[in-house]
Amino acid sequence: MAHGPVPGHSPQVDGEIDLAEQVLPHLGLRASTMNAAIAALIRDAGNLALEDFVRTLRTELDVAGPPP
Repeated sequence: MAHGPVPGHSPQVDGEIDLAEQVLPHLGLRASTMNAAIAALIRDAGNLALEDFVRTLRTELDVAGPPP
């Protein structure tokens, strides 16, 4: 999901979001996985590749549906 860093944000944030993106999908924590994706979206605001990411995230959210 990562689309490259945006200047001006913390490398620690990148590390935490990247870790969440790697670990959460394998744990079956749908809501947490979506929260990590939204955090990545906020982190990457201003990135030119963001439009594709938003489209993918929107599809994943629609498919996942509301949490049980």
